Amino acid sequence: MNNIPFFNVEWLNYITNVLVQIGEEYKYLNFFIGMFLESIGIPFASMPAFASTSYLLSQGKFNFWLAVLIGGIGNALGSTVSYYLGYYFGHILRKKRQGQNVNEREEKLQQYIKRYGTKTIFFAQLLGFTRVFISFPAGMLKMKFGKFFLATLTGGMIFVIYFAYGSTLLIGLYDRFVYPYIGLSILSMGAILGFGYALTHFSIHYGKKAHAKIKNRLTDNGQDNQN
Repeated sequence: MNNIPFFNVEWLNYITNVLVQIGEEYKYLNFFIGMFLESIGIPFASMPAFASTSYLLSQGKFNFWLAVLIGGIGNALGSTVSYYLGYYFGHILRKKRQGQNVNEREEKLQQYIKRYGTKTIFFAQLLGFTRVFISFPAGMLKMKFGKFFLATLTGGMIFVIYFAYGSTLLIGLYDRFVYPYIGLSILSMGAILGFGYALTHFSIHYGKKAHAKIKNRLTDNGQDNQN
């Protein structure tokens, strides 16, 4: 069956092939750096490395358990940096960011940490987004580092296991049943979906902020007219 003319995707496939080539050239270092940067507090920093690593795992070019170990260590070391930033500079940084949404998020995470202890760290590491922000408030609360590190390493490695296994399985199914018909690699499709998600997320986020500002201005103007 001929490919359906989805749209010209050669340029996008080329970009994703570059990511794969970077993964092949730098091997596990690429994955380690991605996990390390994301755990410091940079959202989605590991996604390009995770995508290329998952693809190479599906091709049998990477060792699965070695990738799990390296990803878990990268995650734990990055989380350690974030932990000590919170430990020594947390209150100073929070004052400078006063009124920002990130402070509210960290305060909520601190409440969970106070209530559930290392269980919060462990389960937060199993989720993509909370992994990025959990270490900083843990440091601010002066949680015992040994318990923090163990929960982070264990939870992070489990995250890498199910994410890498799931994405590897998905890549195999995609290459077999979808790619022959649309000619769009799964990494390219992931890039499109990721861009769409980011665009939608930020549009909603800033749309709500703009709506709140307009509402406040209208309220203030109404009060001024009454006076």
